[in-house]
Amino acid sequence: MRKIGIIDFNIFTLDGVTQSDINVIHEFADAGYQVDYFNYRPFTKKQIDGFKASSPAMQNVHFHRVRELPDHLDCEAYFITREKLLSLAPYIQAHSQALVIGELHGPLDLVKDEYLKPYLPFLTCLRVATPSIKRRVAAEYGFKRVYVQNVSVRHLVDSPSHFSSSAMTEDGLINLVVRARFAYQKDVGATIKLFSYLVNTMKKTNFRLYLTGYGPEKAQLATMVTENGLAQYVTFTKTIPERHIYISTARLETLGYSICEEFAQGYPVVAYPGDDGVVKENFAEFRDCLWITKDPVIDGPRVVEFVLQTRKLADYQFNLKLIDHWHRDYVKRFEMNMQAFDQVKVDRPTDWDFKRTTRILRKQFDGGLKGMVRPIVYTLRNL
Repeated sequence: MRKIGIIDFNIFTLDGVTQSDINVIHEFADAGYQVDYFNYRPFTKKQIDGFKASSPAMQNVHFHRVRELPDHLDCEAYFITREKLLSLAPYIQAHSQALVIGELHGPLDLVKDEYLKPYLPFLTCLRVATPSIKRRVAAEYGFKRVYVQNVSVRHLVDSPSHFSSSAMTEDGLINLVVRARFAYQKDVGATIKLFSYLVNTMKKTNFRLYLTGYGPEKAQLATMVTENGLAQYVTFTKTIPERHIYISTARLETLGYSICEEFAQGYPVVAYPGDDGVVKENFAEFRDCLWITKDPVIDGPRVVEFVLQTRKLADYQFNLKLIDHWHRDYVKRFEMNMQAFDQVKVDRPTDWDFKRTTRILRKQFDGGLKGMVRPIVYTLRNL
């Protein structure tokens, strides 16, 4: 049986990257591969049992700590799915003949050179989401062993449909929804500014805004809501109304899982293209989508016009076909992409031991010596 390894920080804390990991596990397991998963953070048997109970495909996955990697160097390929973990690449190359595939999940503008540049020579190849990112990696790093393949969207197949021909509720409300981490990259503040313009300047008092997420900017965003007199219109919540329009004003994304999830369920989307244009590069073909500028004076009237439009079932069905195309033959497309790297010469150091890698990882993730204590605390917390 063919065997692959997936290496990440913590699959037991769900975010966009770990959702991609889960999808890829399903893709390769269904294609007949054995999957070994390597988690940087400690985990418990209870966590593994819960994970395996979630899906039949997870039953045969072997879970390991990253520190156990030296005992499991028999995979034919390793996916390293966090930029901070790319420092594992030299060790794997030094001690195996496996393909080592780096994955660029974070926006390139937010990836520190120290996590990426020193380890590119040790990668068989690097997977990126779009052609423009591939061009930038070549131009900025001189690295050309790059292939384009979107992350797996397997979890969106057969999503429940919430399509409605009208975005307005029966009682005349227009609900805007944000699902995002409250952090700089997501720029939720730009959504609040636009919403303030809609309510306070355009007097669209039937509009509501629901913010779902967590992160360091939550208090700042709450202050913005209060200072703009929006407390009765904006709700921080874990529960969102079934009929809504999704809005994203993120500065940077590599895909935008939440946007794709909304399309898959039949919701209209209002989105900013991204400072680097990558969000629009991903979703330019999708219908029932309004692209905005983050200038409320320009966007406000256009949003009002967009939300009042009659939604078309044919547009929703068209979007589903695009998502299905992204999902179809994921492993076969990966195998075809790997053919381009069959004969590549990769740096294989002869003196790179695991202690060296461990020191680098502790410094990057845990601040050096603190990394010796944090795993113990983390384990105790999850017992």
